[in-house]
Amino acid sequence: MKHSLLWQLRYPKTEEVSYLFGTMHVRDAKAFQELDQVYEAIQACENYAAEYDLNASQGGLSPDIISLPNGQQLSDFLRPKQYAKVQKMLLKSYQVDIADYARLLPFFLTDMISHKILSADMPLALDYHLWQFASQHHRQLTGIETLEEQITILQSIPIDYQIRSLLKISSNVSAYRKQLLHLTAVYQTKDIQKIHKVAKKQIGGLRKLMLYDRNRLMAQRIAAHITHQSVFVAIGAAHLGGAKGVLRLLKHRGIQIQPIM
Repeated sequence: MKHSLLWQLRYPKTEEVSYLFGTMHVRDAKAFQELDQVYEAIQACENYAAEYDLNASQGGLSPDIISLPNGQQLSDFLRPKQYAKVQKMLLKSYQVDIADYARLLPFFLTDMISHKILSADMPLALDYHLWQFASQHHRQLTGIETLEEQITILQSIPIDYQIRSLLKISSNVSAYRKQLLHLTAVYQTKDIQKIHKVAKKQIGGLRKLMLYDRNRLMAQRIAAHITHQSVFVAIGAAHLGGAKGVLRLLKHRGIQIQPIM
């Protein structure tokens, strides 16, 4: 496939033209380069669809959703010496004291650390920036998935897996930093196959839950959205490429796909 994050979508029997763009949830200015065609494509469509309705999460998530279940704390899953070591390393490297987030799901703690590593040049992450642009241009806003579906996916990630990921980050700080920066660098190349490959490797055993199952659902809903209306769809770039990626699944549904170079 061509190196492009922006793709034109069209049913053979309709005049409606829609677009699919691969985003990244970062505030790094490098991810915001060359967006002129993206802005033009948004304005060429009547509707804008993000991964989910971003307005639904504006008030923040409920503590029950982001907390460990049954009153458990992070210290319940780690030996005392192990806990002390993780606390020391994360405090030293990221200025994050896990004692302040005793009941937070490790996934959200890991996400917090990720954002501390990546540059925060822009006031909003790229996906939120595009959502705001569409809103300011009075496009009809919607989501491909629902917030509830995304929450269900997060709650399906085993706690043990989340703990192992946190331990891995704290035990090899430089490797984790390098991993995140590498994914951002790959995003800049617009090579969706490589983006998919890197993301798939990083999420390991969660690829079915986080990628493949969601790709099938996304392709089904995108196809339904663009049948009779023009829609600009913005989803995570890792979902576009691969043999089980959204672009290939859309093509199998008879939708013509064309890269916008």
